[in-house]
Amino acid sequence: MAGKIKKKHRGLRFLCGLILFLIALSVIGTVFLLRRNVTATFTPVDYAESNETLANPYTGWYHTYEYEISDETSFDPSTVDYALVLDNSTRLCLVRINLKNYAAGAISDHGLADIRAILSTWAATDKQMILRFCYDTTGDNSISEPSDLTTVYRHMEQVSDIINDYAAHIYQLQGIFVGAQGETLSSPSLTDATLADLTDYYASLTDKSLYLACTMPGNICRRLDRPVYHRPFLLPTRPFSTVWDFLTIA
Repeated sequence: MAGKIKKKHRGLRFLCGLILFLIALSVIGTVFLLRRNVTATFTPVDYAESNETLANPYTGWYHTYEYEISDETSFDPSTVDYALVLDNSTRLCLVRINLKNYAAGAISDHGLADIRAILSTWAATDKQMILRFCYDTTGDNSISEPSDLTTVYRHMEQVSDIINDYAAHIYQLQGIFVGAQGETLSSPSLTDATLADLTDYYASLTDKSLYLACTMPGNICRRLDRPVYHRPFLLPTRPFSTVWDFLTIA
């Protein structure tokens, strides 16, 4: 019995020794390969300390800038200059464009020209736009949205070319036009089916490099017959925060 125990112990010691040897051999081999294939050069650089805020893109707080489009008014680019005087530290801005004056039909040429002028002016700044179209900015969308979703589809078509021209300056698209303040919530026009269809159509019209953010991705995933990939993303707004999900529709 004692002889068997000794043999067993010798076998375990041999196995442990073999494992340790293989680990050591693997570490040595990895170090050898790294030293042969990677050449690192260190170049010291002198940096001065600073209390200035870092201007990192695509991150941080932002302000909301609202524009109500109509044939009776015209966009004034100087309003953006004034906004930049008040806010020169952030790198994001929420541009919310209210289309309620066109709820009965197509956006006029004047209205489209104003939308283009808004995006063009903001594109010339150092901020990335979060872009949201809507028919309401007060939460009372039931009286300002188009009664027929055909009008919403038409508006998406009309603004898509303008959006795509400035895609490089747009951080994300938010919403699908309808809902309270354009947030796809509390809209009499929305069902699971129409939510999915509007999202799919908007995504098909806009540049594939743009993320489309919405607040109810689960309903869209269940309805679309194509894969949808989404991940949660927290954006700070006014005094509180809301969760939007980025959608990439394949």
